Amino acid sequence: MFACLLFLTGHPESAQFWWQLSAGAGNRIAAYCLHLHHLALGEHREAAHWRHEVTAPGPGGSGIDEVLLDCLGAVAAYVRKNGSTGSTPPTGRLEMEVDRLADTDEISGPPDRRLVDRLREFTTR
Repeated sequence: MFACLLFLTGHPESAQFWWQLSAGAGNRIAAYCLHLHHLALGEHREAAHWRHEVTAPGPGGSGIDEVLLDCLGAVAAYVRKNGSTGSTPPTGRLEMEVDRLADTDEISGPPDRRLVDRLREFTTR
């Protein structure tokens, strides 16, 4: 979630770092975010690698269904092209808080309590 927040507030390189860290630890959602991120950049080889990480059988013996991923990809492509009228990007104090972290080099570590508080404020509006 922290990586997605970074991405939404204009810090795609930091988001990619956190997605890679999480995906490397086995988080399939982070791997899927990397898949979409690399697709958006036109990096098809990297996107294919992360898609494989999502669909390959894990320790439990199952991967994520390819049809589901195709549907999610179609929705993501539509939203990227047309926008989403049902949501607004983070603004105001939340974005300022992420920028504060980026300016102080704190973005390389886990989020501090102030960012968590701002995220809670944003998501409960």
